[in-house]
Amino acid sequence: MALSSYPHSGYRYAYLGDLPGHVKALGSVHQIPVTIPANAITATLTFWLNITTAEANGAAYDFMEVNIRRIPDDSLIRRERVYSNLNSSITENVPGDYRRQSIDLLAYKGQSFTLQFYVDTDFSNATLFRIDGVSLLADGS
Repeated sequence: MALSSYPHSGYRYAYLGDLPGHVKALGSVHQIPVTIPANAITATLTFWLNITTAEANGAAYDFMEVNIRRIPDDSLIRRERVYSNLNSSITENVPGDYRRQSIDLLAYKGQSFTLQFYVDTDFSNATLFRIDGVSLLADGS
C-alpha cells in the first residue's frame, strides 16, 4: 500500500510494478480471499486502475493479471483480465488518472477463492499499475 499523492480516493492505493528509478524484473502480488454466496444473482468486482509507463516502442513488456485462484492449493482457475503497459493510454499515462474497471464474477457463485492482482515486469523501462477502491458486490435473491 502506498501513502502518496496519486490515490483515486482517500490517502492510499495499492501499487504493483516498477517505481521510476528502481526498474527490475519482478512479480508483485496482492491477494484477497473471497466467497460468493450460493444465492447470488449478481457478483461484480470493480476497481479503479491507473497505469503509467516509460515503455515507448509499442510492444507489451509489463503485465497485470486479475486471476481467480483455488483455495488452498493456489492453482489458477482462470485469468479474468490482462492489462499491459500498452493499456497506459486508458489513463493517458498520467499518474492519478484512474479508470473504473468491472468484472462479472457470477460464474463463481457458491465458491470460495482467492482474487489475485499479479504484475510481472521486465528489466527495462518502468511500468506502474495503481489500484484503488477495490470492491466486490454480490447480491442474493
